[in-house]
Amino acid sequence: MLERFVGRLLCSLALLLLSSSVAVAADGNKEVFSPWTSAPSCVAGRACIYQLGSDKQLYGVDGNGVVTKLHGAKSFRTSMNCAGLSGPANGDVCYDTTAGSFKFYSGGWYTVALIYTAPLSLSGHTLSIDAGGLVYASVNGGGAGVLGIATLYLRSPGQAATGTTETDLLVAPRAGTVRNLRCHLKIAPGGVDTVINTVRVNSMAIVTTCTISAASTSCADTSNTSAVSAGDRLSIEAVSSAGTASDLSCAFEVTN
Repeated sequence: MLERFVGRLLCSLALLLLSSSVAVAADGNKEVFSPWTSAPSCVAGRACIYQLGSDKQLYGVDGNGVVTKLHGAKSFRTSMNCAGLSGPANGDVCYDTTAGSFKFYSGGWYTVALIYTAPLSLSGHTLSIDAGGLVYASVNGGGAGVLGIATLYLRSPGQAATGTTETDLLVAPRAGTVRNLRCHLKIAPGGVDTVINTVRVNSMAIVTTCTISAASTSCADTSNTSAVSAGDRLSIEAVSSAGTASDLSCAFEVTN
């Protein structure tokens, strides 16, 4: 009997000591955590969860000893005025019902863009500008008056084109892409005649070209592109087989 009594007493003492050293208890179907004044030491290789008394927040420690604050952001909230919420913490997310947009807090409230249109595109977490979406330069050239049957180089709008000197309409300030050539005549070539318009880089023809034929007065090349480097000289050549075509205007873009 005495041995049994001593055994029960020792067991009760062990349970009492155990209950005083842990900060969790069962309450029905809940686990109740008592606050710790400082982070406890977890058994090496095992995970544990505790509540810190200073901020009343739960922390987890994984088997490698890495501590993570559970629900690190204060909350995910909905408000008519997210900027008016009290006590925001870095990482908070709020849906502003007035603005109809999500905001996140990082030293201040910022709006998260959910809608974007061309020339913007989204790939993963990267928002970028589509090719051709950023225009570095719009290049214009003209040939005032009758073109005649000749090979001409366009000059500044309002000036007559010349067949002797190639005019640099632009010196590229940065690398880019030539695209979207468009040309217009006030008087069409007529018959079977044509005016072939070609962009040139450093006095060499590139693939960006369009032809105005017969009774037409305009043409465009929106598909053929060519890369240019900073410092390249850009010009426009017009080859006319018509004696009547007149007042030619052309433009193209240099884009990203």
